[in-house]
Amino acid sequence: MARRLRHLHPDLRFVHVTFKCVDDAFLLFPDPRTVVVLASVLAEALERYGVTLHAVCVVSNHGHLLLGIEGARLDLFMQFFLSQVARQMNEQLGRTGAFFKARYRHEPILSDDAFFAKLQYVHAQPVR
Repeated sequence: MARRLRHLHPDLRFVHVTFKCVDDAFLLFPDPRTVVVLASVLAEALERYGVTLHAVCVVSNHGHLLLGIEGARLDLFMQFFLSQVARQMNEQLGRTGAFFKARYRHEPILSDDAFFAKLQYVHAQPVR
């Protein structure tokens, strides 16, 4: 079965994105090398694709991004970000194969109230 096309409304300002490691494995365990990989790839992707980062939380087996995407291509941004993280983390961990489980999920944020609710949600993730 073909994948559903992901069309985002051109006026959409914010989106909440989640991604998971394959088999819910703890491949993103927060050690200094993992933090460097995630931060450097994220910074390069933000600069390259004109996306704005409002919040980020990466725990051992999944991550959340709260992004401003006005005038940007979320699909290209996420393709670059996830592929680069997977390649570098696989190399660092000495493993091969898939790193992320399926595709990322995104949720459009349609109001300021929803934006602040998601912002609180992303910041509360490490506590859980």
